[in-house]
Amino acid sequence: FKEPPRIEDLHLMYFEENPPANQFLCRAYLCQGQLKSPPEEFEEATMCFLKAIEISKHEPRCTFLVFNASVLYFQTVHPLLQPGRYQHLVSSLRQVVQSLEEVADQDHSWRAELMMQVVPHCLVDSGKMEDAASFAKVTEETGTKYSSAIQSRFSCQVIEVLSSCYRRDSQSVIVIRQARLKEIGKLDQWLHTAVRERNPQAVQAVCATQWNFCLPLLQHNLRRRIKAPLLRVVQALEDMQSILLGMRSQIHSELAAIEEEEGRLEASLTHLRKAMLLDDGTQRQRLSSAAYLLQLRGTLYQTPSRNEEKAAKLLQQVFSLSALNNGPAPGSPGSGPVAQLCARAQHHTTSVQKVDGHLASQGDDTDRCVLKLWATLVKTARKHEVWDVCRAACRLCLLYDDGRWKTFKTDSKIRESTLIFLITVFAQATVQKLQTEGVQLNSPAVLPQERGNSFFFPHSMLCFCTSRDWIQTLSAHATFNFIRAAELGAEIKEPWVVANAAIYLWNYNSHLLAAGEYQHLVATFQSLVEMLQKIEDRALVVLLCDAVARGLIQPVCGADNIEPAPPRDKGKNRAEKGTEKTANIHGGYLDSAALQDVCKALELCDYALHISSCNTPEETVPIAVRKQVVATWVQIKKLLQQQIGSKIDIKDECENEEVSAMTRVLVGVEMLQCNKNPRHMEFSVPSLSTLVSMASECSWTDAVVELQVWCQLAAFCYNVKDHSLVLCCTKSALQLEEAAAKSLKTMPYAL
Repeated sequence: FKEPPRIEDLHLMYFEENPPANQFLCRAYLCQGQLKSPPEEFEEATMCFLKAIEISKHEPRCTFLVFNASVLYFQTVHPLLQPGRYQHLVSSLRQVVQSLEEVADQDHSWRAELMMQVVPHCLVDSGKMEDAASFAKVTEETGTKYSSAIQSRFSCQVIEVLSSCYRRDSQSVIVIRQARLKEIGKLDQWLHTAVRERNPQAVQAVCATQWNFCLPLLQHNLRRRIKAPLLRVVQALEDMQSILLGMRSQIHSELAAIEEEEGRLEASLTHLRKAMLLDDGTQRQRLSSAAYLLQLRGTLYQTPSRNEEKAAKLLQQVFSLSALNNGPAPGSPGSGPVAQLCARAQHHTTSVQKVDGHLASQGDDTDRCVLKLWATLVKTARKHEVWDVCRAACRLCLLYDDGRWKTFKTDSKIRESTLIFLITVFAQATVQKLQTEGVQLNSPAVLPQERGNSFFFPHSMLCFCTSRDWIQTLSAHATFNFIRAAELGAEIKEPWVVANAAIYLWNYNSHLLAAGEYQHLVATFQSLVEMLQKIEDRALVVLLCDAVARGLIQPVCGADNIEPAPPRDKGKNRAEKGTEKTANIHGGYLDSAALQDVCKALELCDYALHISSCNTPEETVPIAVRKQVVATWVQIKKLLQQQIGSKIDIKDECENEEVSAMTRVLVGVEMLQCNKNPRHMEFSVPSLSTLVSMASECSWTDAVVELQVWCQLAAFCYNVKDHSLVLCCTKSALQLEEAAAKSLKTMPYAL
């Protein structure tokens, strides 16, 4: 090789003779490949080595040349083994490794070296994630043939590749988690092998890899899954007296947190003490503080001497209960959504039951001080929306709402106001708990389909029933607390408290109102109406009256079960005839309970229309709110088959002529709407031209309501083909577009 030009000439002469495919041709290609200088002639050199390999692997006596070619190839491409340039080696490297596999080369360590150091990097760098993951698994299988030390190297490489693949797949969080847990399980097996072979270097390598791979899973809802592997890691490192002190301290600290979540306080304290012994001083304050609080938690029912310790003990009580109520429920990996929700329900119920014995353990002399501290904590937690702390602290406070609350020596109004605040916050925090489970207040639990199947085994159905009952209990509990807060507000004559509770219930049940599920809210809203009759916010009362009225008539209207009265039987006695006559007066065939509900709904609507008459400026109720009651009132009149009359006099004693004019138009429009389905009775309605004229003369106070009226009138006129009136109505509607849009953005009485 001292005269390159001469060698090149000789090679050229040799190839011009078309030599046979034997080992001499292979050696010629190997020589020619070495003469090429990378990276300028990288591709030509690679082609020479690959041609030599292709010829050698088909000649049984020349298979050793495959190994030689692979070594020369690796030496040639070594300068290109850099991030960003790996991708140019993907195809050729795969051919080299595959050829070594085909000839069953016995130098497994060399094959492993190629697989570990080169191929996965190239595939990852080129963006071929599926191929990289697949090849990594092949690499892993190959590595199981060797000692634990080599296995550790393989595990590091495999994990690095798989991590790269998973990191680039941002839409497969669950897949990443499951794959990571699977690899942790394999590393756990390799650690067992390394310990059995008494190889300290391998043990430390596997432990370090295991810790690095567990780090992303140290989350509140996942770290229990890696408790056992981490315990084996720290035990293995402790047995060999490893000098990896920092890592050992960190693992003990995390294990202490896991043990504390599970209620194993002694085990948690042991881990913290070991972490402090191994710590180099950087985490001393944090670890000692955690150990101190843990010791206080272990003696919750002993009264500390120092005030600071008393406050710390109270915080531990709250956060202990918070962790119990909100900690991850035990469940089997891979269980379906129904089983997981059931586990959380059972865990929450059991945790709440643990509070029962708390009150008896507290001294009577500290009750007032304890309550004051807890109430302060609730206020702070509510301000920052730390809902789990709110639930825990409120639950502990309200343990005293058994008659003891009134015995505390303080101003009665302040005492009751504090109680109202705690009850309201507890209700809000309970609603938030429902929302974290994907459920709205008073919404039923929905039976999900697991794994694409609609069939449920008895165990799954039992789990669903448990979850359903738990969700219903939480909804009932939140509703009860809001109502209780309103009742206490009424007792201390604070109408704003009652209104506040009503607004909370209205907003939290807005999904049911939007879906028209009024019947589910009748009892709740009816009790609020009775408490709200003397408050100044009449719009709120009117809305609640309307919602209750709609709920009362919904079983009749929704099921469309009103049938015409049956023919009179001549054999009936006088009493029966009188009863039937009453039924005819009141409309269709209704049983006594349904008739009573409809009449009650009419009373509520009459009351709502009366208080929304706007006779004085301070009693003003938006016409949009009055419009809702008008629609319900007209529907009830139809159910009872009571005519309103063409003069449209609703007898609401309204002295405001502008409001009366708008109301008459609204009633007329609703009667026309009911006449579209005149199954039992048709209202006597003024002509369309009269209604259009009445609407034109009104001084509308709400552009949205006016727009709705003109659109409805336009539709009615179009149905009777009165095109001149259609043009009149649509012209008026189009003029309101901008005003209505602006009004929608600043809608009043958005509760």
